[in-house]
Amino acid sequence: MRASTIIFALLFSYVALLVTAEDYFAEKFDKNWESRWVKAYPKKAENADGEWGWSAGKFYNDAEKDKGLQTTQDAKFYTISAEFPKEFSNRGKDLIIQYTVKFEQNIDCGGGYLKIYPASLDQENMNSESEYNIMFGPDICGSSTRRVHVIFSHNGKNHLIKKEIRPETDEFTHIYRLVVKPDNTYEVYIDGDKKESGSLEEDWDILPPKQIKDPNAHKPSDWVDEKEIADP
Repeated sequence: MRASTIIFALLFSYVALLVTAEDYFAEKFDKNWESRWVKAYPKKAENADGEWGWSAGKFYNDAEKDKGLQTTQDAKFYTISAEFPKEFSNRGKDLIIQYTVKFEQNIDCGGGYLKIYPASLDQENMNSESEYNIMFGPDICGSSTRRVHVIFSHNGKNHLIKKEIRPETDEFTHIYRLVVKPDNTYEVYIDGDKKESGSLEEDWDILPPKQIKDPNAHKPSDWVDEKEIADP
């Protein structure tokens, strides 16, 4: 499988996708980062697209090494992608998606998630309707929406995890990691701490239910609803 990675973020300083011990995509956002990334402007007609910056932000350890993608304008949409350098398969292996993000502005509403796309993605014209394979990362909007998305696409339908995973909402850098295992289990970590785990079958409605109601089934005409009846 070949794919591209899209990021809607506040500030990313490191992005990686690994299959077991092999790095299939790693980005540290050095001075040549723009040669590897393609910007898209799906909201150009509404003048709602923001411009990406390259900065270590307000808090950092090393002003140069800690530089990453940064959103520069409030209340804007941000769309950018980079292609995987080679084909890969996670068959029989752990798939690990990991990146760092920080919301420096004490964010009220916005997302810091990424998506894994198929190789057919039109990077320059990508938008929110573009088909993707995996979506992962924090999404925050007021007090009602504060969750880590883990979404898998299957047969053209996007399936959201049924469990609620709470993201970090402070102004500091946090590491988000998704692990998908070949035995159809998963793990979600934030800053190295396991926040959730379980079965893909149980925690997503990807497969059809094992039992479904028969639309043609009906009660017999002499059916009695009372739990107990007098013994004649």
